[in-house]
Amino acid sequence: DCDDLFDDNYNESEFQNSFVFNGAEKPLPTKTTTKTTAHSKCNTIVYNILRGGRKTSLQFDTSKSPLAAFGYGMLGDEGLEKVEPFITYPMTPEKAKSLLFTLPSEVSIPICKEIRGITIGPRSKEINDIHDELVNHAKKISV
Repeated sequence: DCDDLFDDNYNESEFQNSFVFNGAEKPLPTKTTTKTTAHSKCNTIVYNILRGGRKTSLQFDTSKSPLAAFGYGMLGDEGLEKVEPFITYPMTPEKAKSLLFTLPSEVSIPICKEIRGITIGPRSKEINDIHDELVNHAKKISV
């Protein structure tokens, strides 16, 4: 599950093992080998809220945001500021793809991999294709 993205140990009972997606409960995404700890330049209060959850839940949002915590922990405040222009409302599929390609590959590929693990229906192939594009892009720029 997303907990595998992190090096630090949270009590399993404190970390949800499922989330609600379109009204149906789904298991958290597939395991990944990428690990992170809170970036030294990120706000630990914000990071811990994203990672561990708010004390109260809201009807329109989950209390825990493990993928956001992973991204924030990897980017830190400075990195987040650099990608902030790509975080727009409303977020369209095209804007989301652009954001993924703006992020460093050590952030975007694990996030896409986790999203791929929970995507169902016609978007599955699209997410798989984006994941493959990210991996190929990372290979090209590392040469």
